[in-house]
Parts: sequence; C-alpha cells; structure tokens
Amino acid sequence: MAASKQQMTRALGRYLVAAELTKRDYIVSLVVGDAAVGVDMLVTDQQYRKSWLVQIRINGEWAKFWLLNETAEKIESMADAYVFVNGLSSPMFHVMTSERVVATMRSNDPWYSFYLEDALRIDGTDYQDNWKMFGDPF
Repeated sequence: MAASKQQMTRALGRYLVAAELTKRDYIVSLVVGDAAVGVDMLVTDQQYRKSWLVQIRINGEWAKFWLLNETAEKIESMADAYVFVNGLSSPMFHVMTSERVVATMRSNDPWYSFYLEDALRIDGTDYQDNWKMFGDPF
C-alpha cells in the first residue's frame, strides 16, 4: 500500500528538522512510528550530557497555524521542545519549549492550534530558527 500525502509530508518534515540539527552538530534519533507520547525525535549533545525530547508539527504548505491534538498539554511534561515547520520547499522553522507552546496554544474545540504570530514574537523573543535553544552541542 502506498504512503499517503500526509504521511510523506510528515516524514519529510521530520527529516528536514533532523538535517538542521545534525548540521549544527547535535546527535539526532528519530522515533519510528507514532509514539504514544507524541515525541518525534531524541536530540543529544556530543557528550550525551543533555538530551531533549522533540515534538515536530509540519505544514506542507505555508499556513498561519499548526494543529495540535488534545494530548498537547500532556506532552508538555514529556517533550522538552517543539519544532514547527512551515512549508517544505523553502521551510521555515520555529523552535521553542513545550512549556511556551502550551502557554500560548489556542483551543478551538475540539482542536487546539498554535499560531504563527505566536511563534514569531513571544515575550520579545524571535523563535524562528531558534536552534540555540538546544545549547552548545559540545
């Protein structure tokens, strides 16, 4: 059976995030399949002193928001960070803590959303390409 467009978009987005982190000298392990806790990858520094559980949300085309599900609030205690990907041909990445995402996500019953405007400027911080959030890889 062929993979759906949604499955292919999700896979490509995950690989794009992995490539960005690898390019910055982090060690990246993708979680295979749909993890029950909603974590898509494990990221560590070169010395394995610090690790991050990362949730990735992808829009294949440019959009003003990303959908989250009802487990987003639970993920805050499990995932350390979110990476939001907007567009796949020239992707934009927004990197932030899961705590920040949960604090600013919006409920549109029954869905939850995280809006691009909240990723661009929160508390005076620009979260676009905020890879430094992961600290020094060495």
